[in-house]
Amino acid sequence: MQKNILIVVGAAVLIGVAGFGVWKWQSLSSDTPASGATTTPESNFPVSASTSAPVTITPLPVPSESGSGLPPHPFINREISVPASFTVQEKAIVLADIEAVRVRLRNNPKDLNAWIDLGIRYKTINDYEAAREAWEYVSLMSPTNIVSYNNIGNLYHYELKDYVRAEMNLKQAVHNDPQYLLSYLNLHDLYRLSYQQNTTKAADILQQGIKQNPKAVDLMVALATYYRSKGNLADARTYYQQAIVVATELKNDALVITLKAELKAIE
Repeated sequence: MQKNILIVVGAAVLIGVAGFGVWKWQSLSSDTPASGATTTPESNFPVSASTSAPVTITPLPVPSESGSGLPPHPFINREISVPASFTVQEKAIVLADIEAVRVRLRNNPKDLNAWIDLGIRYKTINDYEAAREAWEYVSLMSPTNIVSYNNIGNLYHYELKDYVRAEMNLKQAVHNDPQYLLSYLNLHDLYRLSYQQNTTKAADILQQGIKQNPKAVDLMVALATYYRSKGNLADARTYYQQAIVVATELKNDALVITLKAELKAIE
């Protein structure tokens, strides 16, 4: 049942992930393109745990548009190796997709949206180094975006197993847009599954996300589920109840029914 409830709540998040292929670089209200940015404000939302000192995020500088200040873009025509597990049809599709994105980049190597797309396709064929390189170029060119930092954070977490860098990139995403819920959920998963599991950070990051986004039912359900898994039923009840209130306000009847069933199961 708990797995089902997270699937229901996470639908909006999945829409965001699926939309990467058509994501427009300047469509996010919190994003500032490199050509118009001068500085990034200091973080007023440090990510911290009750068992450790607050961690301040130092935003990356925005590269200059003149002279040698711009970082060189990654090599566009790098060699491609498709895993043997791909069928002939799958291989043909992914190679065509990669070439289509590369055409865009040959026409405009500064097309940051295309670099995001190319990184996703590289990750699909398990070329994690190429994906990392593409996304880190985007981060250098636009330090105020959120997509590249989330992508790199997850890449470092699940594929490259570099949890320090995963945390650093996901925190930067939180700093860049405290209203983007996926960043909190990704950090929660990092702390819950892999990193600093002897601290309270897995709960702390969700609590801080809820403080910034009081109607974030996704975060409330994730926190209730986490507390329940730890046997902390009192706090689990609290966040299930908060989630029910918000889901009711949103008129999400299916979610309300599911949440009430979860709450009843622990009472």
